[in-house]
Amino acid sequence: MQTRKGDTVFISGDYQYNAIHSKNPIQRFWHYGKQLTIDKILPPNKKDLILDIGCGSGIISSYLAQSGANVIGYDGNEEAIKFASSNYGTIKNLRFKQTIIGDNFKVEKPADKIYCLELVEHIYWEQAVILIKNIERMLNLGGKVLITTPNYKSLWPLIENALDLLKLTPQLKGSQHVEFYDKNKLRKLIENNTKLKIKVLQSEYFLAPWLAIVHPKIAKIVYNFEMSFKHFLGSVLILVAEKTVTEKGNIR
Repeated sequence: MQTRKGDTVFISGDYQYNAIHSKNPIQRFWHYGKQLTIDKILPPNKKDLILDIGCGSGIISSYLAQSGANVIGYDGNEEAIKFASSNYGTIKNLRFKQTIIGDNFKVEKPADKIYCLELVEHIYWEQAVILIKNIERMLNLGGKVLITTPNYKSLWPLIENALDLLKLTPQLKGSQHVEFYDKNKLRKLIENNTKLKIKVLQSEYFLAPWLAIVHPKIAKIVYNFEMSFKHFLGSVLILVAEKTVTEKGNIR
């Protein structure tokens, strides 16, 4: 089985933090849009126990914690966990742990929601199968997971190639991204390996991020318009799945 425990290029611990504060309006909206997606697709509740798998520098974890939920961020990048812990360590309902979500991964108790944003493309298929099975096991009955990943049946491959060619980000294809998803492959990951029920499957980021050059408010308006349609033209896939069956197979 092909496995990887990290990217083959250096990713700084503050990468996501710098991206959401970037002077580049497209990059800034791309990362800010993740918060919009959470609010629209799977918002946190105050009483939730939440796991943020692949938390990076802690931007999303800290955003989720603003709801009052108890949040634990996990990442395999030691520098990212150090940065997140240093930057957000004073938030009482937020913790960070460095770990790889492998075969023997354990949690203190099942979670109500799990967020796994733009992670599955960084690991091989066999590892993603282990990950999604672990996610199913770590969810409470009625719990939900939100997964996002680049859509390789969209304009994303052209965007990725341009970013690599112009060296605008650390090398993506082959160094960071090793699995390439479309809607059918993402659906297969869930349906062939778990009993989770898919509740949402669509895409985002068709035109909206590019309009941030004009004005972020215009980008947000277009983002909301695009999200009102369940299309697959966007550069990022969105999937929400719910745990509706217990380990004994009883329907909720």
